[in-house]
Amino acid sequence: MTRTCDVAIVGGGIGGLTLAASLSQQSISARIFEQDTELREIGAGIAVGGNATRLLQRLGVDLARVANMPAALEFRCWRDGALLWSHPIGDWYTQEMGAAFLTLHRATLQRLLAAAVPSGCIELNHRLTGISDEVAGVRLRFEAADDVVASVVVGADGVFSAARRYVCGDVTPAYSGEIGFRGVIPVRKSPDLPNPASLHCWCGPDTHVVYYGLDGGELVNLLAVYKPDRLPAWTEVSSRERATPDQALGIFENYSWDRRILDLVRHIEGDMSFWALAELPRLPRWSRGRVTLLGDAAHAPLRIRARARAWR
Repeated sequence: MTRTCDVAIVGGGIGGLTLAASLSQQSISARIFEQDTELREIGAGIAVGGNATRLLQRLGVDLARVANMPAALEFRCWRDGALLWSHPIGDWYTQEMGAAFLTLHRATLQRLLAAAVPSGCIELNHRLTGISDEVAGVRLRFEAADDVVASVVVGADGVFSAARRYVCGDVTPAYSGEIGFRGVIPVRKSPDLPNPASLHCWCGPDTHVVYYGLDGGELVNLLAVYKPDRLPAWTEVSSRERATPDQALGIFENYSWDRRILDLVRHIEGDMSFWALAELPRLPRWSRGRVTLLGDAAHAPLRIRARARAWR
């Protein structure tokens, strides 16, 4: 059996949910097809700049009551935490940009966005396997579900997008050679961490660490990145490998990182993984006919590139 819809959004992440909420405000019907069996964000924190918070306000998604507003952006030295450079964010940013710069847990943002989407428009367990353009519309074929024919299709299915194959052919992400891991840590477990609610980048040789406050400033989101001599064997079959804080701690101990950052790594809560960081080459196009790409499916750059030679 084949079903039909006006706008089909492939992917129920932040981009797909935001698009569905925005289309709903314009009385445009959309359905989201998510490959997972539940809506869940893999990851920890997210920083939301003024352009995005302004849009979310128009959608009725109020982040102010759940998010953290970093007071400053600070760059520090990996060895001892010495302040290298800082710039205000907080109220200064809000006045300059007309909207706030906020940080919060990705799952919190996803939950708020899902609540802004009309009930029943999200369909789970729909893994896209193929797209074809027909007279009646764009046909979407799924691994374990009926086909869907839509007037317009938006591929918001991330850096390893299945929709992108239809739009651009076989364009695949390329590993940068860096490995990252992330986690969430209660602030109380790192009482001497400098300005934990601010946005930090600590720079070191072949390594860097980003952290900032989450959800009211009671938690710290950590992203740590290192560049091994060669990529581990698991990257040949997957971009992610389960890991433990002890494994991650050993890596940063070898680089003689400040003990306060080591304490953050030591106290990561919940499951964690090593990720082989990847970015997408520049695409020749983002749209083909009635199919277009959104977010990381179209442009997936590495978020931070810290070059460590200056800190040796």
